[in-house]
Amino acid sequence: MDSWSGGARNRPLRPWKPALDAASKSPKTIISYPDCVKRLEEYLAAHELPMEPPSIRGFLAAGRDRAQATGAAGRAGPGS
Repeated sequence: MDSWSGGARNRPLRPWKPALDAASKSPKTIISYPDCVKRLEEYLAAHELPMEPPSIRGFLAAGRDRAQATGAAGRAGPGS
């Protein structure tokens, strides 16, 4: 079973913090990397998708769409 298989979805998150600390990453990066992986795993589980490139592209597109919708709502201004 390779790293893209559906079974990867159920594995615990990798221990990112020590590697990011060793690479002198910023505190925000150290928090955001594992948070993003956790959101990916939650997305895959909610949609019953395998850990495969098309599923990951779907996750990224959903996040981009969400960000664009939020940005558009913010630009509209209050009372619009």
